[in-house]
Amino acid sequence: RFSLKEHDQADILEALNGGIDGLILDHAEEMHDGSIFEGVFFEYLKTYFHFSIQPTENQLENLLKFLEHKGKQHFYISTDKLSSAQISQLNEQEIPLLRYYNLDAHHVVEQLSNITNKIVDYLDSLNSNLQRQKAAEKIVINRKLSTDIIREIAIKQALDIIWEQIIDGFSLEAIPLKVHAKCNIIADETLERQYIALASKGLTAVTASYDLVHIGPADTENNRFHRRISRNIQHLLKMESLMENYRYAYLGSHQISRISEEIASTAWKKVGQV
Repeated sequence: RFSLKEHDQADILEALNGGIDGLILDHAEEMHDGSIFEGVFFEYLKTYFHFSIQPTENQLENLLKFLEHKGKQHFYISTDKLSSAQISQLNEQEIPLLRYYNLDAHHVVEQLSNITNKIVDYLDSLNSNLQRQKAAEKIVINRKLSTDIIREIAIKQALDIIWEQIIDGFSLEAIPLKVHAKCNIIADETLERQYIALASKGLTAVTASYDLVHIGPADTENNRFHRRISRNIQHLLKMESLMENYRYAYLGSHQISRISEEIASTAWKKVGQV
């Protein structure tokens, strides 16, 4: 994950040499002139441009020009900050737009209720089930993981339960919910404990079958060594333990299923029926 404001071409190329297969580019300033991407072959990567704030018209226009030049089929824009006019502009250009909803580590039931309300209201605002079907395919939940493995897996399963209820409520065709995991550091801990926590969160995310796992560096400074160590954690999970080959490894656990049902039913009671 890179900030277009804080990182440069050398950072991205160093990460590519380290074996990454995707990029998340945090986009807060004006669109870069493109030199930062020299030597990057986007056709072999899944690349997300993420806006944490609403982009200006100039930002969006420059980004669209860049995507048109590079081949827009290799890119996704992920945000929940766009205006209706900007969404229409992206749809006209056939740029894949992912609608993000953030689920932080604390107060999960309240956040789940709020997110569910937002998704239901959003889908209900559309004019037809065809529009709802297409919109549902682009919804993404972005989850910041804690170190409680059992609870985190249960929360992921609760998300799937709530999603199935939403899909059934609108009589849509079955669509798997996209859930991305962010494994961040814990404040005021030693580097050793940080890496243990990051590895634990990464294992949790893979075991719970998250669709995308981002493991951040243990050092908050722009340090290539720590970014490389974080990538190596992902390599161990993916290439050596082969964890990604086993989807829904937690199924069959009575404890996880019970906690999942409790979380989903409690959150759903605050929402009501679709």
